Order: sequence, then C-alpha cells, then structure tokens
Amino acid sequence: MGRKGTGKSTMARSLISEAHRNIILDTLGDDYSRGAITSNVQRAAEYYNRVNEYGAFELVYRPRNDNDIEHFFSFARQTANTVLWVDEVDRYCGPHSINENLKWILNYGRHRQISTIGIARRAASVHRDLSANADWIVVHQTRENRDLQYLSEFMDVGGLETLERFEFKYSGKSSLFDWRKFGVKN
Repeated sequence: MGRKGTGKSTMARSLISEAHRNIILDTLGDDYSRGAITSNVQRAAEYYNRVNEYGAFELVYRPRNDNDIEHFFSFARQTANTVLWVDEVDRYCGPHSINENLKWILNYGRHRQISTIGIARRAASVHRDLSANADWIVVHQTRENRDLQYLSEFMDVGGLETLERFEFKYSGKSSLFDWRKFGVKN
C-alpha cells in the first residue's frame, strides 16, 4: 500500500519473479508484461489447465470491463497452489463491499494453497477481510490520516510519511519471500 509512484508495482514485479505459480489481475492493463497475457477468462482457464502440472508459470489477466471480473475471480477460486496478484485491489475489495469469490479466496483459499497479494494506494479503502487475513502488510509512503489510523492497528506508522520512493515498512512475516534483498526498513 502507498501513494502513487512510491514503488508498489515495481516491488510487485520483482516479487513475482520469486513466486513460481502466478495469476495476475492487471486491472489497468499496463503493469505486467511477462508470461501469458489474455483478456479472456476461458483462455486463462485453458492456459492454467495446460501448465498446472509444471512448476512455474505466469498468467496475466487484463479485464476488458468490470463485468469480466466476476468470471475471473470464479476461475481464480478454482485454482490451487497459486499466488493471486490483484492490482488496484480496492476496486474489488472496498471497505463496504467485496466480490464474493474474492472474499472466499481471502477467507478459505489457504485450503487450496492460494495466496493473495493485494496492491492498493489507500489502506483505508480495502475491505477488512483483506487485512484480517494478511500474514504481512507492506506499506510505502503514506500521508493520509485515515490510512495512517487504519494502519496503526497493525504496525508502527511512525516515519511512513517521510519514506522515500522504493522504501517501505512492513508488519508480519512472509514465508513466500526473502525480504532481505529488498532493503527492509523496519
């Protein structure tokens, strides 16, 4: 989480290379360009079914419109042993509403070994199911009082306002990634 231009998507692209079975929802259609790219959920499912037995793959889904999202999350819910990356997660997981299939993934996806990485600018703009189920929260520069107040429930927010580009603080533990290589500021 963090303000625009602080390094969230850059970090995500770097972390994707650490994970090996990635399904990426590229909401704006311009942040992720590696792997199989499609705007068709059926093609995404066909690709997943072909490569599922292999150790590594990257599938980038770029929705044509918001109506396609329900089908995408329904597909993602059926996967197993994957990392689901949701860019602009607050579009589907706002403070007062959440896509039902995404809610299932956040609450029960662990039973299918589905990890979820949500990327958003505003911490206070995401649904509590995302933060409540998070093993770790990474925050880049953040200045908005509502976001700082929300984040203070999970971490020490001191210094978040003055972090430089690509600097971050985090709370929690991740078994997915080796944070040492990112110059952790904690």
